[in-house]
Amino acid sequence: MSYLRSPQISTRSNLTAQTASITAQILLTGAAGTAGMYRISVYIKTTTAGTALDVVKATIVWNDGAAQTLDVPFENATIIFNNHDLATLDAFSQGSIVVNAAASQNITYTTTVTKTGTPQYEIHARIEALG
Repeated sequence: MSYLRSPQISTRSNLTAQTASITAQILLTGAAGTAGMYRISVYIKTTTAGTALDVVKATIVWNDGAAQTLDVPFENATIIFNNHDLATLDAFSQGSIVVNAAASQNITYTTTVTKTGTPQYEIHARIEALG
């Protein structure tokens, strides 16, 4: 595993005490020489429980010659799903995807929260160059 070291590349994002959807966060600032495959890993944890059916999903956006988006498929101890549970205190979800990025293209993530309560969550995202 090789972690990106370029000063133009953000290799990690750690956001805590989130209460709403997050706008685009750059994980890779595309530049000449950044074309290739990348693994993006996301970990979300509920830090303040909301109400039943409160959820958040993470979406990765990249360009491989065409604009692409994909919701991160999360896993916990028992199932695979697209939305993280914000109704259960200390619930966690993790997931990874692999993308192929064209040169000079950013890779970003966003979250989308659907809620009626007042949950809070933290999100940790990492990007690894696969070559």
